[in-house]
Amino acid sequence: MVKKIIAITGLALINLSVAFSASARNIVIKFPSGSYCGFYSGEIGLNDTFSLNLGKNQTLVITNPYGQEYSVIAPNGRVLPVGNYVYQDVKEYYTGNQAGVFKIRVDHLYDTPSIELQICAY
Repeated sequence: MVKKIIAITGLALINLSVAFSASARNIVIKFPSGSYCGFYSGEIGLNDTFSLNLGKNQTLVITNPYGQEYSVIAPNGRVLPVGNYVYQDVKEYYTGNQAGVFKIRVDHLYDTPSIELQICAY
């Protein structure tokens, strides 16, 4: 009887983790031709990600007026440290010697599930 309870608990945990990961979205950010910036405004969920292709030695500038917390993840899977706090809602990150698909993951939502992001790369 104890084995059945453990097996049922294990299945419940597996099902929850699968359902949780299935709800996260990836939103691709593309800059308009001739522009260094892209913009997203809309509903967002916890662990949703924005992805964009960046080159080596670029500066990524993210403006986030709603104050939602996020992390920038390099192609190697490491979280980039904030390079510079320009203003309270503007942060700079540096790609260093990495190039490829960078991800911006939503880590914490405050009072609203909405987000506005201006993402620029120089």
